[in-house]
Order: sequence, then structure tokens, then C-alpha cells
Amino acid sequence: MSNGKNKMVVYTDQQRELIRARVKEYYEFQHNGPVKATWGGICDQIFDETHVYVRPEIVRQWVKQFVQKRRKRPLSPNAEELEAIVSFLMHPDINMLLPQELEDPETPYRFLRSFLEFLRINSNASVSEPPRALGGLYEARYRVDETDKIEEKWIKINLALEIDSQNHIIRATETWETQFRGADENSTFGDSRRNEGWGIVTPEGNLFLLMKTEPYHHNYYYLTIARIRRSAVQWLIIWRYYAMRSPPTVILPLKALMN
Repeated sequence: MSNGKNKMVVYTDQQRELIRARVKEYYEFQHNGPVKATWGGICDQIFDETHVYVRPEIVRQWVKQFVQKRRKRPLSPNAEELEAIVSFLMHPDINMLLPQELEDPETPYRFLRSFLEFLRINSNASVSEPPRALGGLYEARYRVDETDKIEEKWIKINLALEIDSQNHIIRATETWETQFRGADENSTFGDSRRNEGWGIVTPEGNLFLLMKTEPYHHNYYYLTIARIRRSAVQWLIIWRYYAMRSPPTVILPLKALMN
């Protein structure tokens, strides 16, 4: 990867950390498998693919984050070595890194792509992209059952779905807003949280979202039960599983506000 002749790519700290993590993952897979690969063996593989010599001990210390005495940080590959490592990880036979991941390290492109390929019914068919009509903003409210409470507690959910047709995935952003309703029916508002995640549409047409809460990074999941259009309004009937909530499962009717 280069921007021109003899000009190396300058990777950000986040990109370098992603590259380091993928080298670590590849080494552990190869070292613990039947090959019993060493750091020297991994660097030989990189040389065979890129014709660039990568120093094994430097890679080992960088991946393991080993800091030598009188140094403040681990040694790390130079620009040419790092570019060779990236090229090696992106090789189709290695498949440990995608170009999209370097552009957007936060999105788990490789996982989602592997998930889509696993779910594919016909191995000869291409992976279909999510329907564009699915994108938009959805809203739902549900009541939380609590005992010994004078006020009713409601959760308002806004779920925004953004279709990434090129990569066949969906970006999801969700906000939760707590509302309290007293006997006078006036609403007071509590805390508001913003969560993010990604998803796919299965070959059967079901939306599957993997979400993470902020700032605690708890996992929860959405799976559509039905997709209904009434009077030009689209509804998603969706099942949510969130182990940290009580009850952990909720069925939500999400009404499309914009799509």
C-alpha cells in the first residue's frame, strides 16, 4: 500500500493497533495449530508474499508490547515493514484484514462479511445487499413494570438504520430515553443513552443487529419478527435480547418516522 513511488503510508495509532491485533491473532492461530509457527516463520511468509524482510524480534516485541529496559515503549516495525505486514494480512489466502477496516477501524467488517457468507444458502450466489427501504428512523415506546411506584416508567427508543450497500451491512444508532408519567398524565424525563451497532439482513429477509451500550459496552441483539406496511407507514416488529435488563427479552413495534 503506497500513495506513490517510494512513498509509504502513514498509519494512525488506531490503525497501527488494529494491524498489531491482527498479526497477534494470525500468529496465535498458526503457532497453536499443527504448523507450530514461530515469529521467524511468520516473517518468512511475509517475505515470500511481499519480498520485504521483516525483522522477527521487532515484530515479536511489538505484538507482545514488550518494553525493553530504559525504553518507554516497545520497538515497532518501520514504515516499509509495516506496509509489507499490511499487504500480507490483506492477501486473499491470508484474509486477516480488509481495506475497509483500515478506513473505518470501528466497524467489524470482516466479522459481518464472514457471517453473511456463513448464512448464504447458495454458495454460488452473491451476497445480496440490504433493501434500501429498510433505512431510516424508527421509534417505539414500552412500559417498564415496576412495583410500588406511583409513576409509570416508560422507555422511548429511537433507532436509526443506515444502509451501507457497498459492504452489505447496516449501521445502527439508538437512543433510549426514560419517561415518567404520573396520575396527571404529564411526562417527566430521565436519563438518555446513545448506543451503536451493526447488522445484516439474512437470506430469509430478517434484520439482525448486534448492539453495544455506551459507556458500559454491554451487548444486546435485535432480530425482526415481521415487517409490516400499513397506510404508507412501515413497522418493524422486533425482538430484543439484553441479558443485563429485566426482563431480558422484549418485543417492540418500531414505527418508521423517516425512510
